[in-house]
Amino acid sequence: MVATDKDGHPMMKIAKMGRIDTESVESFFGTFITSNNILCSDSHPSLISWSSSKNIEHHTFVASRQHVKSKCYHVQHVNSLDNLYER
Repeated sequence: MVATDKDGHPMMKIAKMGRIDTESVESFFGTFITSNNILCSDSHPSLISWSSSKNIEHHTFVASRQHVKSKCYHVQHVNSLDNLYER
């Protein structure tokens, strides 16, 4: 999994081999994200379930259809980090 805050501080970690689940999301984010934060991510069911259980505001994206919500929520920084790492 790859994450960054709005100041550009990256976080990368193998959360799980295979499909992620709510437990692997919890082990990745732990206390890094709290209900004081806003999570922007793809629409993976485990991320939706985890953020809901933690009462975290969550904006989801389908990259092929949408890149920005409300002119401020996006996942472009994380996608860029992921692409740089893959190269």
